[in-house]
Amino acid sequence: MLRLLGSMWLLLCAPLVMGQSQPTFVAQMLAAHPSVYLNFNEAIPVFHDQVSGAAFVNSGTGIVLPRQQGFDKTDPENTSASLSYDAYLASPNNSIGDFEWDQPFTVSLNLDRLDLPRASSRSTGTVLFMKGDQQTAYYMLYVLSSSNTSQLCFEMQGKGAIGFARYTLCETIGGYANDLPNGYNYHIVLTNDGKGAPTSLGMVVNGIPPANTHTAVTGYYRNFFGSVSATVHGGGGYADTTDFTSVGGGSNCVVAGHMVSSAGVPTGALVFTSNYGCTEVPALTLVSPTGTGAEFSVVNNRISMSTALTSPLVLAGATKGGISTGNNGNRLSSPLLFDEFALIPGIPDPSTIYGLYTNTKFYQAFLPRVPAHPQPVIFDNDTCQDTDNLYALALAISLDRLGYIALRGAVSTDGWGPGAAKYRQMLDAAGMTKVPLAVPSLFTQNEGEAGPCPTADAKSYDPSTPTAISQYGRAATMYRTLLAHSPDKVAILVGGGFRGIMDLMQSPPDTISPKTGAQLFAAKVSGLYLQGGCLCAIKGDNTLIDWQAGQYVVSHNGSVPIYFYGGFPQASGPGVLSTRVEHDPLRMMAVRVGSDSRNAFDSMPVVGFVTNAFSTIGTTAVNGTWTIIGPNAAMGSPTPKSNHFFGVPTLLASGGTNSGMLEAWFLNSLINLRPEVASMNR
Repeated sequence: MLRLLGSMWLLLCAPLVMGQSQPTFVAQMLAAHPSVYLNFNEAIPVFHDQVSGAAFVNSGTGIVLPRQQGFDKTDPENTSASLSYDAYLASPNNSIGDFEWDQPFTVSLNLDRLDLPRASSRSTGTVLFMKGDQQTAYYMLYVLSSSNTSQLCFEMQGKGAIGFARYTLCETIGGYANDLPNGYNYHIVLTNDGKGAPTSLGMVVNGIPPANTHTAVTGYYRNFFGSVSATVHGGGGYADTTDFTSVGGGSNCVVAGHMVSSAGVPTGALVFTSNYGCTEVPALTLVSPTGTGAEFSVVNNRISMSTALTSPLVLAGATKGGISTGNNGNRLSSPLLFDEFALIPGIPDPSTIYGLYTNTKFYQAFLPRVPAHPQPVIFDNDTCQDTDNLYALALAISLDRLGYIALRGAVSTDGWGPGAAKYRQMLDAAGMTKVPLAVPSLFTQNEGEAGPCPTADAKSYDPSTPTAISQYGRAATMYRTLLAHSPDKVAILVGGGFRGIMDLMQSPPDTISPKTGAQLFAAKVSGLYLQGGCLCAIKGDNTLIDWQAGQYVVSHNGSVPIYFYGGFPQASGPGVLSTRVEHDPLRMMAVRVGSDSRNAFDSMPVVGFVTNAFSTIGTTAVNGTWTIIGPNAAMGSPTPKSNHFFGVPTLLASGGTNSGMLEAWFLNSLINLRPEVASMNR
């Protein structure tokens, strides 16, 4: 697909207004059965746990202001608490928030309009919360900031009979959700699965798992949670190295490595390759030994979080050596705005975790009210020409599940048969087996086996799916059928060439309808929502994919409005690899190309049909300066019309400080929306 490039960021326009009718975040949170839940809605700076009634009060020297604007600007009862530098909230007793390392737990934290100073070094961080004491055992969330980036880290440390265990999970710099740009709201979910593994910690930022780096600190912090110490003595006849594994020790106990021998006699040295998760003492067993007589002595290192009981749960601060203080960020820091905070024993199912984000008020503020009768939509795109085309269909599927649109049909304008098969399989996987898929009369593109949708993937997912383009019906027939039989007007969301639409517009009367295609188009199409467009001197447009069809459609749209979406958006897709099952057609594509991220070009007209949160709508053409520029100037350019609309920029282009991440989080949480979440929101 050709892209509209240039410095101008043309964002999304839409005919709908914003609103809310989804379930409340509070209801969703309480359904997760938290042990601690603060909503910060009190009128005085004393904030009560909604579960136990326990009061969290300012225990620092800074200022705490209640009743600050919350996520939802439209709801005066949704407020946040403002905590200045050196202000912090402490729990009234030390037992609140106490979890042992082998007890799974979840933390949910909502921050409003984060505004951190960008220091020149990363040596100083801002602690968002801590339970425990940095000198013994704790878990905490903190942000490290530098001049251009910020890194969010979740850390857990336990103390043992010898040494400590410390795990740290940080966003990878360069990963999807890094940078934590200022001015945005953040919904952060942290998890510990209780298995004691170096990868036991998890993080979800605004509905998407960011690219993360797990670290288990070595050296003095040489232990893992649930690790053991072991020695071996006696025996002979062994190879230089003999593998060993563990038996027992608890359901998550994993101890493995190899025993070192010299001249057949064990030297006493054991090399561990895995050593974690044991709640009891396991037995170590040699694998296929050549000798006999070696005996193991095993003891548990007794890594524990129990000393965290001696310290309170602290928000916007930390405890060290028994002394709690406000966060150790820069004194020039803006206040931290806490909107919601919860601790949940166990790990909720994924639908709840991702549903929490889709029910946050700042997320809901982007969405209009779910219509009583969603407008029918036909999705028309060039499938596997680019991976963002597939994410756009996934977005349309989710919007259908949520009740915002009624996806009635799809068109694949790429001449590659397995590409059409990919769309068919995505629809089928979503339960939309009755949604028809068609192709136009002519193709100007054919991705081929080298693209993201090879024949092998289509056959692997479902060998019965047609992979020959000739096995799919014509777009004109599908368009005519759907338009003729629809009692409501239909919107067409386009991300590729316009051949299928031109086929419709030029079609004659037939047994489907006595009307011509032009008459059906005029009577039953509410609007065309197109990725691309050309504004002033910016060259490049999806009409260039199929010049003849593009010229025809934009010259013959009559009274049907056309909304053009251009610009260079942030990524769509992140989360596909981590949230979808292995045998999923979209995940198979991401595995094939080695990435689940691509600029959200074709998602723009799809989400733009639902919300105008990311742009305003133009009311006229751009004073006659709009034109379509192509390789064949002799064909001329259509005259700009008063119903050709363009998005007005509201965010900076990719690479700017506010690089469109807000839109990206919104899109990707929808693209990766689980069916269970969709059903809860209907």
